Amino acid sequence: MNRKATLFAAACAAMMLSPLQAMEEMAMEELAGITGQEGISLGLELRMNADASGQPLIAGCGASIGTGAPLASFANNNCRIASQGGARENLNGGEWLVAKNFFARILIPSLYIDSTRTPIAPTIYEDLDRFRDEDGTPLLATPHDIPALQLRVPETIELSMQIGGLSIEYGPTAYLNNSSYPFLGMKIGNADAGLPAEVRLEGTLTVFGF
Repeated sequence: MNRKATLFAAACAAMMLSPLQAMEEMAMEELAGITGQEGISLGLELRMNADASGQPLIAGCGASIGTGAPLASFANNNCRIASQGGARENLNGGEWLVAKNFFARILIPSLYIDSTRTPIAPTIYEDLDRFRDEDGTPLLATPHDIPALQLRVPETIELSMQIGGLSIEYGPTAYLNNSSYPFLGMKIGNADAGLPAEVRLEGTLTVFGF
């Protein structure tokens, strides 16, 4: 077993043991050898009103203005997301922008987080004017050879999203209303029906502060 594995990986391995296998106590020397210096790998998934394949959880929430669906098809309040702008709450008791028949799924299979250092020598992208406050005072003495956080996404990101219809509704609780027919719909997915869009991010992102 790699002693540089993260504590998270060690815990997962322990939970995967068969009930017939006894958990063995680790010596203090073994625990001391476990660090996170090889970085962290995370898997992230966000689902809103969607199942594991990115399809709507609620029957009927897939209806979209692009299919000529009637107004009644947008009445389900369980698949909505709404927002209200500032100073718009007094107009007709409230003005809401309501995304009806909304569902989405984002899957990032792996996100690698590691530590690194910035380059020792300047690169062609260096611009120290970016690190000044509003008065022009320098905030960073040098961007060279300082600790930084490195992010990398080595696998394809999957994205599925649909707004069946976007409409403006009026009233204090207008996010529940279905009085206005939607004027806009949006769908993000693969050209093949039912499959998510795929996004591939090449390279690494380095973040450093001062």
